[in-house]
Amino acid sequence: MTKFSVVRGSVVVGLFGLLGLCAACGADASSASGVAGASSAGASGALGNASGGASGSPAGSAGAGTAGSTSNIAGAGGTSPGGAGGAPASGGSAGASGGNASAGASGSVAVTGKTEYAPYYEIYAGSAVFKSLVDLQKKAGLNDVTLAFVLSGGGCSTDKTVADNLGDIKAFVAAGGHVKASFGGAAGKYVEAGCTTAASLAAAIGKFVDDTGIKDLDFDIEQSGVMNTELNTMRGQALKQVQDAKQAQISFTLAVDDNGLPSKPLAVLTSALTAGVKVSHVNIMVMDYGDMPQGTPMAPIAISSLNGTHAQLM
Repeated sequence: MTKFSVVRGSVVVGLFGLLGLCAACGADASSASGVAGASSAGASGALGNASGGASGSPAGSAGAGTAGSTSNIAGAGGTSPGGAGGAPASGGSAGASGGNASAGASGSVAVTGKTEYAPYYEIYAGSAVFKSLVDLQKKAGLNDVTLAFVLSGGGCSTDKTVADNLGDIKAFVAAGGHVKASFGGAAGKYVEAGCTTAASLAAAIGKFVDDTGIKDLDFDIEQSGVMNTELNTMRGQALKQVQDAKQAQISFTLAVDDNGLPSKPLAVLTSALTAGVKVSHVNIMVMDYGDMPQGTPMAPIAISSLNGTHAQLM
């Protein structure tokens, strides 16, 4: 099953099975391909009997198209007409012509699953419109957020930004909220940049989980300096250890171009999968494609990014 959604200028691609691919949000929507309507030829009319015999028997039946299955793609109709009527023998009348083909019914759209919208919330942005998570919850009615960002606290450790705001986080959760924590981002030192082994990185992330109680973890890997083979391998192995020990949910937020994931972000993801990490979803950032002529429509580019990523990951 595949899921797509657009959020925070990002498209989410989710894969279930080998790969469960929303850091900041997401919506589940499944759509299997429409099954083309099969062509069904009408039976040919049989020949009439010899002299004085009965007329040719029976008319060909109509070709029926098979209806498309759950999809927004219409099932194609059957296209073959019925067989021609049998030719008359001496004294017999011609068999009736076969029926015409009929079109398959259009497939319908089937949407399933939980819709989740969890925008980034910078908990250290004191001048923001919302002064706290509880304030956000009361004023906007929002119950799902992604806390941004968890960075290095020096050496192989996490900073205390989230831990220092646990009172607000716990009050938000107690009132029905859900939080996920996003590691990384566009600026700042990543936790893995200060670690030398998978075990030490796993210990740092595991301590964060223990200290905050947050097990829904996103990894927003944007800086090229932490996308090399060594760090990708270490990160993947560490996340596998954390997932096994803490039952953590792991997702990724990755840059994308108009044809899908570039090689470096794709390597981040494949390294985690190779290590055995169960990835719940991937949030692709369909924005900031660089210089484009004024007035360039963005929706077709986002769709192209989605289709390209889907082809890479399915």
